Amino acid sequence: MVEAQYREALDLAVRAAHEKHNHITEERYKEIFHNVGMNDREDKLTREYLSGIGIEFGEWDGKALRHWDFPKEEGKHLEFYLDELLELPDLSEEELLEAKKRAIEEDDAEAISLLTNHYLKSVVDIAMLYRYQAVPAEDLIGEGNIGMMTAVRALSTLDDPDEADSFVGKFIMDAMDRAIYEDTELREKQESLFPEEQEEQ
Repeated sequence: MVEAQYREALDLAVRAAHEKHNHITEERYKEIFHNVGMNDREDKLTREYLSGIGIEFGEWDGKALRHWDFPKEEGKHLEFYLDELLELPDLSEEELLEAKKRAIEEDDAEAISLLTNHYLKSVVDIAMLYRYQAVPAEDLIGEGNIGMMTAVRALSTLDDPDEADSFVGKFIMDAMDRAIYEDTELREKQESLFPEEQEEQ
């Protein structure tokens, strides 16, 4: 098995699961790893790794998480930040649609500001999907906020307001994925899946 090909497949599987609220179907798993050439032991280790970072096999039931349940060791600073977020007023569906239209059609500064505040909660929702990773939630949220703000400022490149949520969500996930990939502890955890290959290099 080629390690680079395996790593690429593993990253794809993790991202696919995050996009489905930390769920991956058996069919999608097999599709991703089809050409990797894993033996039974490697397949078992891969499944254990995915389970260890909070990914479940099967279809997502469609129920989003109702609360932000980060580990207690994340600290008081994150707790205060989440409390402040909960105090932000929510936009109605009509206000949200209007803000998206103005951001897309007019690159309107006020609409961009409204949407930035709106998507702050989305960043935390997405960070919840990554809460079993080695990177602290506070760092993930910080990186996700940068990705979100970049996306909101680029909404004028879209044609349809219905594309906004997925566009912003992709930027947020990309930013968090980069932070996780660059984390040494996670790389070492992935490398531990095949210790004998590391010894040969």
